[in-house]
Amino acid sequence: MKIKLMAILILLGSGGIIFSQNFPLGDVNHSGNTDITDALLIAQFYVQVNLNSFDQLLADVNASKSVDIVDALLIAQLYVGLIDKLPGEVTSPCAGKGRVTYKLVRASNPSQDQLAAYNLITEAMDTAVEYYSCYTSRDMNITVYYDPGVPTAQANLNGPISFGNRQYMQHITAMHEMGHCFGVGTHWNWKNQLSNGVYQGAKATAKIRELTGDPKAEIHGDTQHFWPYGLNYTSEVKSEEDLIFHCKIVDAIADDIGL
Repeated sequence: MKIKLMAILILLGSGGIIFSQNFPLGDVNHSGNTDITDALLIAQFYVQVNLNSFDQLLADVNASKSVDIVDALLIAQLYVGLIDKLPGEVTSPCAGKGRVTYKLVRASNPSQDQLAAYNLITEAMDTAVEYYSCYTSRDMNITVYYDPGVPTAQANLNGPISFGNRQYMQHITAMHEMGHCFGVGTHWNWKNQLSNGVYQGAKATAKIRELTGDPKAEIHGDTQHFWPYGLNYTSEVKSEEDLIFHCKIVDAIADDIGL
């Protein structure tokens, strides 16, 4: 493996592309460009240094459904000018124009318990905001807290998000709570979109029918949540598609309620 990694290092040169507003294909380090560092990160992934699931999508620059040495070599070739675009460029996962960020409020002298919680929350929020930035048009900076007094996790309109129980310090819960930040169950106009438990907003209704291919598909809801794709329970998520559909539906809901 060391020999392969050295071979990659020798191939690397200069260059890069801007493919989308937020995360260009191959931009694994989210610098705004696809370059030498991304090739190195993919090479490290190839030798068993992990990337999260979102960054694996970005790293798959030839759209092969896997991340391997070929992806790193393609970026190296792009970097030295041997190719002018990446093979999977047209299938870049980032179609939205969102810019969702967060700030985790930390204690000035954190305990071991707080440090452990901060690590879990950071990993969860890093992934959650990447999905929201990639698959929505939202622009928001969300304040995040660790609060042991919160039994699960909770959020308000525009934030903050508070995590209490470690079981809920993962990206599916974080994405669910971000839905509340964007108005699901928290905006004054949310209740006006529901009639007998069926969501009536035109944009989100059209979106779920587009995503599922079912012309009769409906979104259901109560005073706080919606389903399907509301990520109300981690067990709801069966594939990456569920996370993407969640983002796109929340984006449409925010438009319906006027956020």
